[in-house]
Amino acid sequence: MRKFLLVLGLLSTLFVNAQTKRPAAKKKETKKEEKPVKKVVPVEKAVEVVQDIEVVEEPKVESISIESVKEEGIVESVMAPVMEEVKREETKTGTTSNNSTNVVDGEPFYIYTSYREKNLIIAHTGADYENKRYALLEFFSKKKITPFIFENISSFYDSDLSQVKLNSKHGVINTKGQIIIPCIYDEMSTMTIDGMVYYVVNKGGRDGVINAQNETVIPFEYDNLRKSYNSSMHLEISKGGKYGLMNFVSRKMVIPAIYDRIDVLSNNLVQVRKGNQYTLFNLSGEQVFSNWYTQLDIYIDGDYALVELNGKKGVISIAEKKIIPLDYDVMTRLRSGYSSSKVFFITAKGGKYGIMGNDGKVVLPLQYTMITSTGYDLVTVTKANKKGLLSTEGASVLPVEYDEIIDADRYLLVKKAGKWGVVNRSGVFILPVEYDALTRMYTSDTYNTPYLLATKNGKKGVIDAITGKPRIDFVYDDLIGYRKYSYSSTETFNNSIIAVKNGKYGMVEINGTVLLPFNYDDLQYMNSFLVIAGKGGKYGVVDIYNNNNVVLPFEYQFVNCKNSTVIAYKDSYEKYRVSGNKITKDGK
Repeated sequence: MRKFLLVLGLLSTLFVNAQTKRPAAKKKETKKEEKPVKKVVPVEKAVEVVQDIEVVEEPKVESISIESVKEEGIVESVMAPVMEEVKREETKTGTTSNNSTNVVDGEPFYIYTSYREKNLIIAHTGADYENKRYALLEFFSKKKITPFIFENISSFYDSDLSQVKLNSKHGVINTKGQIIIPCIYDEMSTMTIDGMVYYVVNKGGRDGVINAQNETVIPFEYDNLRKSYNSSMHLEISKGGKYGLMNFVSRKMVIPAIYDRIDVLSNNLVQVRKGNQYTLFNLSGEQVFSNWYTQLDIYIDGDYALVELNGKKGVISIAEKKIIPLDYDVMTRLRSGYSSSKVFFITAKGGKYGIMGNDGKVVLPLQYTMITSTGYDLVTVTKANKKGLLSTEGASVLPVEYDEIIDADRYLLVKKAGKWGVVNRSGVFILPVEYDALTRMYTSDTYNTPYLLATKNGKKGVIDAITGKPRIDFVYDDLIGYRKYSYSSTETFNNSIIAVKNGKYGMVEINGTVLLPFNYDDLQYMNSFLVIAGKGGKYGVVDIYNNNNVVLPFEYQFVNCKNSTVIAYKDSYEKYRVSGNKITKDGK
């Protein structure tokens, strides 16, 4: 409708203008022919590319009568933006697509991406990845700029140059299709330094750097070479299996390639490893730390480091001043909350654990046999084989009297004297410690549900761990998931659950509503709509949501389903296909 109104509105405007303006005399225009212009890339630079471009001046029209409008093509010229709007509308509504097939010179192609402001299209022939061949076309005329010969053409989004791949070799072309860097390199990546574009390339197994004129800037003598992520002018290089750092501007090695690993950090520091020891340099190549540490964890957010020297751990500043003395056997960093600037460390010495702040102050004395992180805001402490909860700042959340504490993200499962309960992260009880078992359950459509499969007085039910309210009452002998993992006690459930009551099978929804009555000897999941049911020693298939709909009658000795194929046996084997709540015999 919008397209129709646009076209109708424009035609009405043309008609009114034609009636109200005096037609001017029509001037005859002659078409000037230009000789084809050939653009050739020198052969010594690359493969010769020749383009014939015919330049034709458009006729000038001065008359505005309806007839002259038609004759001189004003309708088409004025309609162009409207038709462009129509095309945009079609693209929005899905009536056309960049993936629809177009044809140029009798050759079908697909539009990969386009740049209207550059009058450029990247297109390809072939639908399979291995068979695709790319070319450049003009955006408006769809004329070829290059033939369909490239295995890949990268983006022109922020440049008039693009990497291409031809015969498994890499090079660079411009928007006119001219080959700027010949396709002779095994690998190529782009980097920009001081506003200039360079290319890290590999040739014959060696890395080097060239500029946009294909001139060698860094010689091809390195195993690996890449621009540092955290420095605008440094290259991390490897040679002979060793790593170093080069200043790209001066072309000088600021850190020699003698180390086993090198990492440029975001605060103008460089961490290096030699053997199993670490130290720090700056970007000028000066060694910042005097010592070599067997553990060096730099925390840029606080300008400090957790280190280990001679088997003992502590915390030092970037100036290598001691914050926490290096005399602890264990040290693990904690953060109080997701965005908090407060940082703490679990420390241990002589088998006793405590907590210290990154300012060196003791938060919790060394008195526990174990402290472990429990999420972002809590720690679990152990003393005399009992567990409790503390905040990372040492405040008590749960007393040290529980046998188990399990972090379940939004809540915690706690066990005491063989019974289970649930507390929130503030230590407030949601479920009292009175359940024989509490297990996290997952439903097929939601991974992180708040539901718990619970057992109480020998009966099973389902409870919402956030609200504490029951979802399925405790009246069932068993609730059976459709998948149980061998590595944990977790089961996955559909929203419709097979249940057992008084020795009989039925089905209930996650909200407790009974779907199938409890009069079956056996039930097995088939899919979200059907179950294999056993009754009176015979098997059939029943619709979960309509127990009167017996999809396969109860006359088989067994029924098995795998990958939508059903095998059933009575006097002989029968094969069926299942789709949704329908079963059809194979071959029909």
